[in-house]
Amino acid sequence: MGYTRISASSILHHIKSSLHGTLDAGAGLAFMIGGPVTAMPTMIMFWTIFKKRVFFLYMFVCIVGTIIIAYAFQFLVFVPYVDTGNPLLKNVRSVSGGSSSIINKQNKDVRIVMDPGGKGIIATYNNDIEGQGGIVFDSGFERFLNDSSDKYDNLQYVNNVATWLEENNNSSVKKSILIYDTFYKSGLDKNAFSKNVLALLKKNGFEVRITDRHETLEVRKRLLGGYSQLWIFFGEADSERYLSDAELETISRFTWDGKSMLIVGGKQRDGITDLTAANQLSSRYGVIFSGFVENKEELPAATASYFLNRMSGTLGRILKFVHKA
Repeated sequence: MGYTRISASSILHHIKSSLHGTLDAGAGLAFMIGGPVTAMPTMIMFWTIFKKRVFFLYMFVCIVGTIIIAYAFQFLVFVPYVDTGNPLLKNVRSVSGGSSSIINKQNKDVRIVMDPGGKGIIATYNNDIEGQGGIVFDSGFERFLNDSSDKYDNLQYVNNVATWLEENNNSSVKKSILIYDTFYKSGLDKNAFSKNVLALLKKNGFEVRITDRHETLEVRKRLLGGYSQLWIFFGEADSERYLSDAELETISRFTWDGKSMLIVGGKQRDGITDLTAANQLSSRYGVIFSGFVENKEELPAATASYFLNRMSGTLGRILKFVHKA
């Protein structure tokens, strides 16, 4: 007779999966440690074999010890606002922060990748059952532009985005990216996009074309036909620059055909804060961009970087206290 073996780690895996990666790391560790030692069979055994004071001492040590260990790891090791192990953050220690809009998840197929302070800035959408291509949402422009691409691990992050989108792509066209921004009169232009990013993508076999609302007034099926990925950067609040219903349908069919997309809707440098155009498209996939937040200039995305930042901050406070004393 066969049997199923259930462990704390397997249960935790299923819980984390059902929560789409949002289970807090400290809570997960507490579950892993405290679950087995406070299981009913274990407690019944201690209750029947040992004296009652031994039982209560055991329970006290287990519960208090679990809480201390979980909080210590949460504070020193785990990155609280990062979906650790996410392929978008592979080999990424930190990325640029700065001004961002806020990603609000409206669909179970949306997975938050980074949410400093509980305010999402990077997310993914994947629906394999319906055959749609994968989608990445980013709420800031900085990680993609010339003047910030060399900072931290922005280059690696953008390359990971392209790789993940290609892997979650059912198109017969391969490694071909169209970058389209809706800026017309002001804001970004084609020269603002990182030349280093373009060079890295081309080095890794991607063909890349950049166009904008001024050069290409309308997104048509013919424009998208030769590409496996569409990267669209939303800018300018003028309602005349919004995507038309026909354009939105064309882009939606692009993903329904199994092709993938990056949607970027952030705070623009000219002070424009209208996210209506971005939400016209992103809402179709369960994401709403709303409000704005000022994050730290550097956002750690890996354990080592986060640990070093916390330790350096703690050391700085200690040195300041010693100096005052």
